[in-house]
Amino acid sequence: MNAAYSNALNAIYSAQKKEAAAEAAVSFHAIAAVRNIDVIQMAHDMDIARGVLADLFDGLMMRPIRRRLREEVCQILKITEEAFNRALDFVLANPRFGHAKSSGAPEIQKRTCDEIILSSRMSLERKRQLLEGD
Repeated sequence: MNAAYSNALNAIYSAQKKEAAAEAAVSFHAIAAVRNIDVIQMAHDMDIARGVLADLFDGLMMRPIRRRLREEVCQILKITEEAFNRALDFVLANPRFGHAKSSGAPEIQKRTCDEIILSSRMSLERKRQLLEGD
């Protein structure tokens, strides 16, 4: 009985520690890593183009972020909207550079959420779903 109780306490402690680590994570990539979430699989699970998620996670998607996209990301990452906004603030202030071109240094090209969604390879129906309702 004591061993079972001890195991239960250890499980609770581990869960609380993991939750605290997720709260301390500052970027979307860090939050996903703490949660053991593969970003490519996340895009697949969300039925969203990987490039859309990459632009969000890399700080290339400007505000405002569409409600449906924001809610789906929060749901999969198991974060609050407040944590989403903190991560977004961080990645916008610290964007990841793209690949360097032979003609010069890498550039950061931020675009609106709508531009990124519309230029993606998602179906028209999925694009419509993400763009409506705000």
